[in-house]
Amino acid sequence: MSDRSQRYREPGREEHAQSGAGTGTRSESSSRTATRKKSLLGLVIAVCVTGVVLSLATRVTHPDRAAASTRPSATGGASPSGPANLAGALPSVATTTATPTATAAATAAATPAVLTQTVQSSDTLPGTLSLDWPDATESATALEGVGTMATHGTPDTPVPIASVTKTMTAFLVLKDHPMQPGGSGATMTVEQSEADAYSQELALNQSLVRVNAGEQLTERQALQALMLASADNVAQILGRWDAGSDTAFVAEMNKEASSLGMTDSRFTDPSGYDSGTRSSANDLIKLGEAAMAIPAFAQIVAETSAQIPVAGTVTNYNKLLGENGVDGIKTGSTSAAGGCLLFAAKHVVDGQTVTVIGVVLGAPGSNATAELKNVLSGSDELLESVEAALREFTVAPQGVSVATGPAPGSPSGSTAAVRLGPKQSFSLIAWPGLTLTLKTATASGGPVLTLAGPSGASLGTAQLTAI
Repeated sequence: MSDRSQRYREPGREEHAQSGAGTGTRSESSSRTATRKKSLLGLVIAVCVTGVVLSLATRVTHPDRAAASTRPSATGGASPSGPANLAGALPSVATTTATPTATAAATAAATPAVLTQTVQSSDTLPGTLSLDWPDATESATALEGVGTMATHGTPDTPVPIASVTKTMTAFLVLKDHPMQPGGSGATMTVEQSEADAYSQELALNQSLVRVNAGEQLTERQALQALMLASADNVAQILGRWDAGSDTAFVAEMNKEASSLGMTDSRFTDPSGYDSGTRSSANDLIKLGEAAMAIPAFAQIVAETSAQIPVAGTVTNYNKLLGENGVDGIKTGSTSAAGGCLLFAAKHVVDGQTVTVIGVVLGAPGSNATAELKNVLSGSDELLESVEAALREFTVAPQGVSVATGPAPGSPSGSTAAVRLGPKQSFSLIAWPGLTLTLKTATASGGPVLTLAGPSGASLGTAQLTAI
């Protein structure tokens, strides 16, 4: 091989060698450069991905996060939405989430106090009621303003009531023609037909007072003849005078019975001589209470005697007047009804005067006189046992809590609740075994405790105060 060729080849080999050496050096450098680029690119990608993920998480966590990312920074520039800023913003998510809880607690703390009853709504007075019931078909007793004490027999069964019927007659007349206590009232004239009927009525063994055609009776005199002497003929006269006819008056009697809630009652005549006139013990308690609420009625039935123009002096058949506090109302007796008595009596119990209304129907006897005697004596014993059973009960003692709520006189919306009790002991006259209803309420003068009897009627109200 020539020198020239060698010259050309050697450089070629050197160049190749140099080229190989140079290539190796550059490869190592390029490899390191590439590795750094890859690491840097990976870091950039990781940062970007992390930023996107966290940004998305922020947007999901709170809809206002995007707005937060562009809020001005503390230095005045816009804060970048990178991870550092997000990490600083995360606590605000916790703060936002906690706000409703704090608001609810504040709202609960600001809720106004309300009146809350802490005693049972029903209370039965201690003890057992025991009464001496007479021998009769049905009986009942009640304390006026409180309710029925007890009943005996079949107190809701309609039975003939004889002259007790005249209580409704007098009650209706006084409602239609009011009269002051001690007054005479209007005047009525006895018609010829009414005077002529006297002999026939006497033959039927009716209870009568003699009347003459053209005789004038004051309303008071007619009611005295009706309720004291139990005059059947005067019942007819009063019915005609009040309503125009006997039939029209009986219709008014039944209408009035319905308005009083006397669901067991049906009237067929104004005197009770007709055995078709019927009522029950429970119904007659209602009638007795309503009638005795009229002062003129109560005054007349308490009289033992009176003067009537033609008949002269008439006396009251109710021989219990003045016994055990009895001050009315009406007796009755027929073979169909037996002995009957609707009575009212006043008793003083622990310094308080109360009225007892009672009725006994169907007392037995061999005749009208015996029936009347039996019903009077039996009612007398019943009244004695009633009086013995009545006493004062303290339902809510002073200083004992019955409710919680805002203190009386506190500003409206007050959130402070205090214990509340009666200013004074809450007591009433009643009998053992009576079930009462207690209810607290807010009245115009402040919180109160209301007491109700079996019928739901209010028996009194006690003002409550902080204790």
